[in-house]
Amino acid sequence: MPFVTLELSHSVSQDKSVLNEALLEINRIVQARLKVGSVPVKSRVIRTEEFCIGDDQEFKGFVYLILECFGGRDRSLLSDLAEELLFLLRQRFARDDLQISFAVYIREIERALTAVYPCRSKPSDLANRTLANGAGISEIMPLRANSLSKR
Repeated sequence: MPFVTLELSHSVSQDKSVLNEALLEINRIVQARLKVGSVPVKSRVIRTEEFCIGDDQEFKGFVYLILECFGGRDRSLLSDLAEELLFLLRQRFARDDLQISFAVYIREIERALTAVYPCRSKPSDLANRTLANGAGISEIMPLRANSLSKR
């Protein structure tokens, strides 16, 4: 269940096909290196118009990739993945006419503190879901409804 956020300044690229191709390639690399099987990598792009890097004299653009994934993986694997993604970003977005700051950040998500509703699920699947403490969703939801009505 990896999540990718590609943040970039508006000065870097406005071409949607370039961004889509980059996201697909990032997704393929992440899926292969993290061995997440059929779990889809979820990615998005955030463009920023207002930004400042340092004293704003040297850098006129940025491309940052944030990868969030469940923890427990070998540090050298994550370090190699960060380097591979950084190489890809520089290959895709570097320009001779623009000083660009590039970075890749990998954040580990604690599995126990994460709730996900898979995109392949049906609403009827929710009633059959069991929580980590063994309680069913149908047991918890009335409690939540009662606590909200008392406010």
